[in-house]
Amino acid sequence: MVQPGYYIRYEVYGTFLEIYDLLQPRFGNISHHIQKQDGRSVWGVLLGSQYYMRVESEVAITILLHNEPDSVILEVTGYAGGKGLLSVSYGAHRAIAEQVGQFLEDYGYKFSIQFSGALG
Repeated sequence: MVQPGYYIRYEVYGTFLEIYDLLQPRFGNISHHIQKQDGRSVWGVLLGSQYYMRVESEVAITILLHNEPDSVILEVTGYAGGKGLLSVSYGAHRAIAEQVGQFLEDYGYKFSIQFSGALG
């Protein structure tokens, strides 16, 4: 039984490209993409992973970025990875999703969490 992922929806106060460029090297180590429309960034996606000792495997993260008039919406999901026959995550899915908020905070960005919770 694979453990469900963990989802956090952040509203970040800043510009799309600043936030994307900040997050991409840290959380987009697998793939990253920006979609533009009429010459402006509309949405982006970052796919990444990080090794977690507690589960002895890689834990994946997907970040969808949506450009809003006064903010950027980040839809963050931590998933995959787990230890043992039951693929227990030991909180690694939540931890990787929460790292995004901590990272933004470390760089002085203000944000609110609109929703967070386990998936599935």
